Amino acid sequence: MKLNDLVKIKDNDSDKMERTTGIVLKLDWHHPDSSDSRMRIAEVLWDTGPEWIDASRIELVDRELSMDQLENVIGGMSSERFEMWKVNAINNG
Repeated sequence: MKLNDLVKIKDNDSDKMERTTGIVLKLDWHHPDSSDSRMRIAEVLWDTGPEWIDASRIELVDRELSMDQLENVIGGMSSERFEMWKVNAINNG
C-alpha cells in the first residue's frame, strides 16, 4: 500500500462509520500502548472526510468500481453522472 492508492474496508470488517472506499493520504506507525508493539496506520480520505485507520482493516481496490462506489470515494460525482446531470440541468433550467 502506498500514497494515493484507492482502498476499501475489508469485506470481513464491519465499519461502524460506514466508510466504503477512499484514497490513502499518509502512512505511519502507531504505538497503541507503552510497549514496543507497533501497528501500521493510514490516513484515508473517505467520503466522510480524512480519518486515520488501522491499515490491517483496509485493502487495495484491484478492480473497476461501479459508478456508486466511485462517487463515494471522495463524495464527488463520476464524469458520466455529471454529464447526465448537466444535460438535465440545461434542459430543465
